[in-house]
Amino acid sequence: SPFADETALLNHLDKLHVSRVFVDLSGPVAKRLPHEKLLHAAMESADNHWTLDFEQPITRRPGETGTLLVYKRTSPESAGPKQ
Repeated sequence: SPFADETALLNHLDKLHVSRVFVDLSGPVAKRLPHEKLLHAAMESADNHWTLDFEQPITRRPGETGTLLVYKRTSPESAGPKQ
């Protein structure tokens, strides 16, 4: 991942004025890539600036189901994860 940690990722989203983030949790946990894990962790850690807007069940292939999470920005800047 080009981001060292959650704070760097959240700062990048702020810089780009991103207002929604989609996190795809439909694949097996063991196969999730580091940047996918980092994005999910960043969204969960910044709940004072990002909120889970909705969850959508999804199926990639028969027997491979999961959830799509959609986060919405609730304040202008994340300023990193909550302490």
